[in-house]
Amino acid sequence: MRDIIVHVDEPGASEARLAVASAIAGHFDARLTALFAKSSINYFDVTACFPGDYVLSSSHDVRTFFERTYGDHGRWMELLHGEPNFLLQEIAFCARYSNLIVLGQPGDGQHMPDALVERVILHSGTPVVVVPSHGRFESVGEHIIVGWNASRECARAVHDALPLLRRAASVTLAVMNSAIRPDGRRPSEDLPPVGVLDHLAANGVEARLEHLRGEEVGVMDLLLSRAADIGGDLLVMGASTHGPFSSFGPGFRHVLGHMTLPVLFSH
Repeated sequence: MRDIIVHVDEPGASEARLAVASAIAGHFDARLTALFAKSSINYFDVTACFPGDYVLSSSHDVRTFFERTYGDHGRWMELLHGEPNFLLQEIAFCARYSNLIVLGQPGDGQHMPDALVERVILHSGTPVVVVPSHGRFESVGEHIIVGWNASRECARAVHDALPLLRRAASVTLAVMNSAIRPDGRRPSEDLPPVGVLDHLAANGVEARLEHLRGEEVGVMDLLLSRAADIGGDLLVMGASTHGPFSSFGPGFRHVLGHMTLPVLFSH
């Protein structure tokens, strides 16, 4: 991970995101880019495609904070057109030119579309770390928990997170698929003996496996609770369009609404 973007909109709401993004960038000596974007509060500014005083003032304030705190290690970009749909499209587009993008939890900050996180996860093709609205996260990626159900999206998330997994002090795979054996392999003897622990070990990641039992929102609560129990500082999970990790269903949105640690989502 050598190129990381973090979305910023105002100093207070952006501080936790910047801290997480800076910590991850520091792990890999990566370039850190702050991307300013904020919806305008003035209808006439939006329709005229003009950056009004509100957007310009916010950009100035957060840029001053960013350059004072991270200026030696980062660069600044901004989207001054405050039309919400434009921002959704452009942030997802910019994310494609990075290895990782860091966003705030929906509702964090002011005047950003609630659909921002979901749009970027589903349409950028880039892994997304979402930072909770409350709390400070000085340590990120030392103790990682992975939500695993052997789906395509979970595999994508594990592959996207491999650089972080390799350097973590501990990795826990929380399995939510009863068809997976305790060693992480499929149960049938007639199928190739592939397994997630073996795959991770081949990639230099030593992990331990736990099984969680639950359905939909219930299993998401178990996952978040287990992350807290083990002192997890990053959750990795796939964002699918069906099943318990559905980005259009209760499971995914439940995690977004109740997260207590940064979460890396891949689709």
